[in-house]
Order: sequence, then C-alpha cells, then structure tokens
Amino acid sequence: MPTLHPSSAAEIKDLFVTQTGPQSRTANDRTGLTTRTGFEFTVRPASPEDQAALDGLFSHLTPDDLRYRFLSPVKRVGPDVLALMTHVDHKQSEDFLGFNTANGRLIANAMLAASPGGETAEVALAMDRDYKHKGISWTLLQHVIQVAKARGIKKLQSIEDRGHKDAIALEREIGFKAGSYPGDATLMLLEADLQAQQRPDEHPDSPPAPVEYPFRHPSERPDQSPTEQPLIEPDRYPDRPPDEQPSIDPEPEPQEPLNHR
Repeated sequence: MPTLHPSSAAEIKDLFVTQTGPQSRTANDRTGLTTRTGFEFTVRPASPEDQAALDGLFSHLTPDDLRYRFLSPVKRVGPDVLALMTHVDHKQSEDFLGFNTANGRLIANAMLAASPGGETAEVALAMDRDYKHKGISWTLLQHVIQVAKARGIKKLQSIEDRGHKDAIALEREIGFKAGSYPGDATLMLLEADLQAQQRPDEHPDSPPAPVEYPFRHPSERPDQSPTEQPLIEPDRYPDRPPDEQPSIDPEPEPQEPLNHR
C-alpha cells in the first residue's frame, strides 16, 4: 500500500497543484462542537501555519499517548513529520485540529487519510493530556465520521496498539469492529462500515452536519438518554457492568488494512 504523504517539499507542492479540487477544505472551514459534558471546541482543517501549534500539542501528550498515536516509541515529533501533517491536499488526506473555544488553545488532532480509490480511510486521534475526560475524543471522532461519509468513504479503519484500551473501547462503542492486524500481534485493526449506516436521505456529497453526541466512554459517561444514538450502531451494552461487556478478542483477520502512520 503506497503512502499518501509526500516525502519532499517538491512533492508537497505537486500534491497541492494536482489533487486540490471541488471537495477541498481550507483552514476557514470551521465547525463548532459541544460535548455532552458541555465543553465547547472548534474544529478546522490544518494549514501550513499550524506547524508550531501542532508541535506544541504533541509535546503535551503523555508518553504513552504519543506512542499510541504514531505506533512507535517517539520522544518528539520531528519537523518533517509536522510539515507533512500540515501540508495536506484536503481531499485524499486531512488533518483536523480541535481548539478550545474559550482560549484558542490547540487541544486535539484527528487524521483522516484515504486510500487512492477513496473508499477506505484510516483515522487516528491525539488528545492534550489536560483535556481528557471531557468527551472530546468521542465528539471529534463523530465529526470525522460525518466528514468521511460526506466524501463518499465507505469504510473507516483505526489501527490501535493493544495496550490502548480506552481508544479500543471508545471505537467499539461507536460501532467499530475489532480484529487482528495482519503481521503484527501487538496491534488491533478496528473497522466501521459507513455505507451500511448511510440514511436514505443522505447524499455522499452533502456537507457534514454539526455533531453533538453524548460521550459514551465507560469511564467518562455522565448520563445517557435512551433516545440519543451514535452515528454507527454500537456493539457494546451501556446498561451492563464491565464484566458482562462483549469481549474485544480479535475477530477473523481483515484484508489489506491501511497504515499511513
């Protein structure tokens, strides 16, 4: 599977010239989101001017979270990687930035990187350690799902370290199915079928709607209305105690997962 990200300044320039099109998004595309806990933040696509802010965000992740995000032991994200994350085509690949509405601080990042055919995409999130347990990851992931569906992406994948139990549990509650990652027993591949969840009145080219969904992470869910449903049918049971929840043992091994990290 070829990588989506360019490896040189010249390739970055070519990417912008040849791939930016009608579905492109810019830093002016801002979406205000509110979590179930009432926390407000603003999401927009990354731009080259965000490199320093993104560096600051990654320096404020826990060591484990930084390793989970890049699937390798990383002490600090280098400038070349930061440049690739902020010089995206806004069509085949996107990096979303989440800012605290109250003070403008960058607190979260979400990658959405599609395959060349555009039907499958990988998602990966990172969260400032000071802003955990506010429902941000849930709400941000739901926003990315909305954008992916609007772009016609049919399957969303997430590659997680098996030790990243919080992320695995959150994604499974949203509706991702967990399985083994081919060739690496330390990783899990979680997949969501977006096409199966598309409503009859929802056109692939329609813009993403604002998302305000309750946070359903087991350790962070303050309350839950039975009428509020996630975008994808969950495969966990909120009313059951932890020892009665479905197992996250791997399902049959999937084929050809993406890996853009």
